Amino acid sequence: MSPRGQPDPPPADDPETLIIVGEITRPHGLHGTVRVAPVTDFPDRLLALTRVMVVQGRTVRPVRIERAEAAGRFVLMKLAGVETPAAADALRGATLRIPPDEVQPLPPGQFYIFQIVGLRVRTPEGGVVGQVTDVLRTGSNDVYVVRSGDGREILFPALTGVVLSIDLEAGEIVVRPPEWG
Repeated sequence: MSPRGQPDPPPADDPETLIIVGEITRPHGLHGTVRVAPVTDFPDRLLALTRVMVVQGRTVRPVRIERAEAAGRFVLMKLAGVETPAAADALRGATLRIPPDEVQPLPPGQFYIFQIVGLRVRTPEGGVVGQVTDVLRTGSNDVYVVRSGDGREILFPALTGVVLSIDLEAGEIVVRPPEWG
């Protein structure tokens, strides 16, 4: 606890607080390059990164990126200290993550999933609905998965008429549940 009685912030190397931007799928070539599948709405951002946190299980390791280039829907990356195909293969399945303060800024009114998950949900009248536990990407619109106080799962489409406001500072979403006649 901090001197003010507030919980201490999580450590910078806590994998739960880091944002996944890619996953290493396999080695590429003979010099330790890895093939990365982007896990981001901004895959080109991977080309500009100079450092990432490589996460395998609960192990978090900061790594400098020596080189990155687009290769179709993947990115080829040369990570410092990874010099052989065997070393690259040992990273298969590891995720590449960045701190939340390094994510690409979004236009006003748009939010990252990590910003939405955990928010309280209430009605315009102040009724408590629950807490967002997940966001489903459906293609046409996102769907917020909300766990109510009694453990039920409620799904809300992320549409203007349903989601009335999102206030990150207050930690809440105001929704008007749809009438399912």
